[in-house]
Amino acid sequence: MEKQKLLIAESIEFLLYQPNVRLAILYNLDYERYDTDPQAGFALIRPSGDCPACGLLRQVIDQAYPIAKLPHPTPMPVSPDVKAEAWNGQTNFQLGGQVGAFGENTVNVMKDMQMGWVKHQIIWHPGANPADFVFFIENAHAKGFKVLLSVKGLPWDTRTDTFAYYATFVAMLGGFGADAIEIWNEPNLPREWQEGRVGVENYLQLLRIAYSTIKTHSPETYVISGGLAPTGFFNGCTPSGCDDLPFLQQFVAAGGLDYTDCVGVHYNEGLVSPLRTDGDPRAVDHHGRYYQTLVDTYWQTIEGKRPLCFTELGFLSGEEWGYLPQGFSWRGLPFVGGINLTVAQQAEYLGEAVLLSRQQGKVQMLFIWNVDSTVWTDDPQAGYAMIRPNGQCPACATVQSAMQD
Repeated sequence: MEKQKLLIAESIEFLLYQPNVRLAILYNLDYERYDTDPQAGFALIRPSGDCPACGLLRQVIDQAYPIAKLPHPTPMPVSPDVKAEAWNGQTNFQLGGQVGAFGENTVNVMKDMQMGWVKHQIIWHPGANPADFVFFIENAHAKGFKVLLSVKGLPWDTRTDTFAYYATFVAMLGGFGADAIEIWNEPNLPREWQEGRVGVENYLQLLRIAYSTIKTHSPETYVISGGLAPTGFFNGCTPSGCDDLPFLQQFVAAGGLDYTDCVGVHYNEGLVSPLRTDGDPRAVDHHGRYYQTLVDTYWQTIEGKRPLCFTELGFLSGEEWGYLPQGFSWRGLPFVGGINLTVAQQAEYLGEAVLLSRQQGKVQMLFIWNVDSTVWTDDPQAGYAMIRPNGQCPACATVQSAMQD
């Protein structure tokens, strides 16, 4: 792979300086097929999910085309420091879901569950045009929903010289009518934030300028800090990766709550009922194993000064497939045949999570991951979906019940 990485980078570097070359298309980015036609062997994204060539390619391109030369909106003028007002402590719980197709059936089941919000995740890069994403806003509004846009980029775009462009991008989305914006995704992980630069200081630079720019030009847009990945893998917080709790503690100590309307939370590896705070079968216990422990830990850390927003909450069931891809089977044999949860358990747990979030006064918003994905690859998104492969939606009934007054 090291040789492949160097050959690709050298080839692209050569082409960038050829005056007669206008377009270069790499074969290929993410093919998974490997048989008599070994397409996966050509892929930039390897079977592990890593992309060894991506960082080097970006360096080569940046050298040829510095960011200042890229076409992008001129950075907006920003007030020196726009801070969030103190929270009044009152939640008005709102429910939403992340969608794929967002077709008629999805819209109908979402409305039946009293979901008033839809979430889309979009990928920003230096030079991205926010007008290209207006469809997500207009389509959501036309179907009767408010919209959360979770805006992330690639790890190597988390450099300080890109932050003003990101801030302008998200502020323009607010101006186009985005009702809420999540600033990045899981910034405590090196797969989301450039390894060697992971940490509160760097993320807070981005959040501060993004929040100030949005609120200067679109003050009604609701801003959510990037949901952290609950983990204890890193044994603390280093530039190579951070556990969520020390990241959040440092975030609060550094004044991060001044630059968010709501603290983003992710929970998508649960194996037991949200009503429980013990019983997870994994060897290493952690606050992120349990819904209630996660909520209480975050709430105590932020001292109740901001509401919590679950921008991603889901339970994974591989029942219809009979297995889960490597890295997602957290029970494994002999527990439920390696499918984590049955569909019935998924439905039960989603309903319980929604009900607890409504009742406890700590959660302002909850977005279920996900409503209708049909993607089943090494990333088993369809296993999280409320609408199952047979078109049935057992979780719709439990969530609908949890939303009843």
